[in-house]
Amino acid sequence: MYLSKKFFRMVLCVLLYCLTLLIPIFSHAADNNGTGIREKIYRCIQTELGYTKEDLILNNLINNDDGSWEFSFIVKNPEEMTNGLVTGKMNADGKLKSIEAPTTVSMFEWLNQEIRKSMFNYKDVYKLKQLWVSKLDCIPEEEQKQFDRLHEYNPILDFLRHDIVLPDENCITYEKAVQQSINYIEKIDGWTTEMTKHIGIICEVVHIPSDMDHPVYQFIYTVASNAEFQKAGWLHEGYTETDSKRIRDMRSEEKKVFGRNIPCALSVRIDALTGEQVGDIYLDTPPVEDYGFTAIILWK
Repeated sequence: MYLSKKFFRMVLCVLLYCLTLLIPIFSHAADNNGTGIREKIYRCIQTELGYTKEDLILNNLINNDDGSWEFSFIVKNPEEMTNGLVTGKMNADGKLKSIEAPTTVSMFEWLNQEIRKSMFNYKDVYKLKQLWVSKLDCIPEEEQKQFDRLHEYNPILDFLRHDIVLPDENCITYEKAVQQSINYIEKIDGWTTEMTKHIGIICEVVHIPSDMDHPVYQFIYTVASNAEFQKAGWLHEGYTETDSKRIRDMRSEEKKVFGRNIPCALSVRIDALTGEQVGDIYLDTPPVEDYGFTAIILWK
């Protein structure tokens, strides 16, 4: 039986998503029984690596059967081209066994991570483009292959070379553009105002499409629970068991409202000068087409 590359990418995305669901569970367990050991770990990290408690966000804290501990923390403002992760182990008696500072990553890994964090805000996308566009023609051959392998799904380099801009004084306001996008979504056949209550923006960009001479606001929506979950994970805003329960409740309600047609991605372009809809609305429901946000923005 032949399995396509898209199938493998879809499976990989699902597995990564499931793994992220485990993070709040580990963090919550640490809150219950690891407060004292966590303070020891903070002191060790500061002594060994120089990061203070305020520099870090707890990622995982696991108490093994033998009483030892494994930990990982996310550095709030990591150095460029690193994974921003501090990991280590501590013996049952509270003595540090090992510790690793954030490691260097490839340009592909770094940009893939930074784009995903930036896409929640159109101003952040613009900043990232300004920072990286001059560096894109100096990518080592081996790293270029990484970009090429996922080009169809996530054309990172094409996206960063794209005409990403900020709205000027001739453009309608961001708030009006968002409202206009909702107005057009609610004209979709079968759409209800109840559905609108259960979606949220997961990606936004202001850009000039290849067939236009002025900008559009482009908003990509998904179900609100996924938008909120993704933002908490990628922006490291913390995630407790209370948040986890709330997300589960949201997902339960979304299933009632949307049934099998849950909008995994719903993309709308709004003319930044007139407020009119540009092109067709792109609606991706299961089984999904498996395009990343950068592909949707460029081609859909």
